[in-house]
Amino acid sequence: MGQSPFSKRLFLRDIDDNERRSTRVNHACPVIISGRDARGEFFREEAETSVVNLHGCKVRLKHEVLVGVQLTIESLCAEAPAKAICVRVLEPGPGEERPEVALQLLKPHNIWGVENPPSDWRAVAEAMVHGRARRPGPQVLAATPPSVPTPSATLATAPTAPAALPPDPKLIELEDRAWQLVDAILQTLRNQTEELLTESLEEFREQLAVLSRDAHARFRQLATATHEEVEASLLELRADLAEQLAMRTDQVVKNTEEALREKVTELLSSLVKPAEAKPPSK
Repeated sequence: MGQSPFSKRLFLRDIDDNERRSTRVNHACPVIISGRDARGEFFREEAETSVVNLHGCKVRLKHEVLVGVQLTIESLCAEAPAKAICVRVLEPGPGEERPEVALQLLKPHNIWGVENPPSDWRAVAEAMVHGRARRPGPQVLAATPPSVPTPSATLATAPTAPAALPPDPKLIELEDRAWQLVDAILQTLRNQTEELLTESLEEFREQLAVLSRDAHARFRQLATATHEEVEASLLELRADLAEQLAMRTDQVVKNTEEALREKVTELLSSLVKPAEAKPPSK
């Protein structure tokens, strides 16, 4: 499956889950995912989340989506739709037909209707409001391995881990600006693509109209020429028939006259001969 040029950046943001993500909870929430699929076609699909946290969710989709594509999430538990970025696409496992897609919210928020969220969700939300201070690491609820008892002596002698340095506010602000820039670039590309498609469709319609007009004109010309040819052929045929009819009529009249003459001659000859053979009267 192809990936967006921003996929590498998105994967880098997923590396340190303990420091950048809130606690994940197994929660099924009906949602509607809409946006552009891998073919660039618009889709709108009903789905259900499997894992959620304050920053996003995992959901299985029928449509193929690319990493880095912005999608819209509509949840019945939220007042307004939320924007999200596809940060990971996992291949379906054995017995699964749909791939699992990880979506990251542009504005972390509890849109899943989790009634009793983990404590770090509220801490993360407050930290985002108040200067985005360092957030506590998430507590993985389902995947935490059982703790192994450690002797107290070992705990006493074990060296303490060095305290993590707080993130630089400038870097956080720079990161936010970078994401805003990426979102603006994606929106600009979508607008330009829609404009190009609209212009191409208009040009195609104009060309189709011109071709249709030319085809109608040519059809009328051919019909007119064919009609004229048919009329000329009919006139020639009529003249030929009239000439042949006149010739045959003349021939019939001549033959009739000759026959009548022969009959009249025969009749006259039959009438004249008996009169000559009669003896003279005394």
